[in-house]
Amino acid sequence: LGMPMEGGIHNGYYDNFGFAVDLNEAGDRLVASSLYGDLGNGTESGFVQAYEFIDGEWQQIGSSLQGAGVNSHFGVKVAMNATGSRFLVGADSGAGAIYVYEEVDGDWQLLGQELLGSELGINLMYNGTIDKIGNTIAFTQYTGPQGTYVYTLEDNMWLPKGTLVPLGGYCSLNGDGSILGVSRSNGGDGLARVYQFQTDDWVQLDDDISGDSGDYLGVSNDLNYTGNRFLIGAVGAGPSLTGATKVYINGNISYAPIPYLSDLPVISAGCSVESLDPPLAYNNNDDAIVGVTATEFPILESTTVIW
Repeated sequence: LGMPMEGGIHNGYYDNFGFAVDLNEAGDRLVASSLYGDLGNGTESGFVQAYEFIDGEWQQIGSSLQGAGVNSHFGVKVAMNATGSRFLVGADSGAGAIYVYEEVDGDWQLLGQELLGSELGINLMYNGTIDKIGNTIAFTQYTGPQGTYVYTLEDNMWLPKGTLVPLGGYCSLNGDGSILGVSRSNGGDGLARVYQFQTDDWVQLDDDISGDSGDYLGVSNDLNYTGNRFLIGAVGAGPSLTGATKVYINGNISYAPIPYLSDLPVISAGCSVESLDPPLAYNNNDDAIVGVTATEFPILESTTVIW
């Protein structure tokens, strides 16, 4: 679709352009990062660019955003809201950092304050997400009391939304940021939970979702817009460890595998954690799953409950 957007070489190193990518709801805007790029702020400072599909080509929107300095690795994670007017950027230098940008008069401006792991007293994991509206973000930490933090925008400031959710790893939000999916693949089996914001804090919905032995369930996850379907990647599942996609649906009470849908084989055999991270996303009509492997983009569609 249009000409490819290609990276380059900076200071003798490939810049890994496309390390992290996300699309808006319509699919006509995207944000992409160059983890090792250097546009003037130092080796591996990283940069992020946003594009819009106009007249059959991808055209850059606004200026490029750069990491603060050497080894900032700005763009280790990116996530865009539904309209493409806001996006989140993660950086993994030091204790990590989270930034959110908003389009203003054709350029990108920092929305609210930067969230620095050093100031929060935590070490941020290279993971974060933004809801479809763009007013709620979530991110995880990987040292100390591992968990997930959720922040909401109030008076141009990011403020905590509830207390620390006691599971860290990979996270996703539903459309309005009221439901949170969290998963962690450590330990071989893997673990996932779904939480809902009720009154003033996060409450777990139903029991833990656990993988089978060696599944590594939880290397990525995604919630649909309403938050009643939960998609989880399991790189160790399936024959010959080819990986599987597990889909759970919330009826009136619990999240449980959809009949005939509990294990969707990954199309390309021999997949690894790298090729499946992040592999999974719902489209915004909740009737298609996109799984990204190292070699292709298989799309699984359904008109009923069988994908």
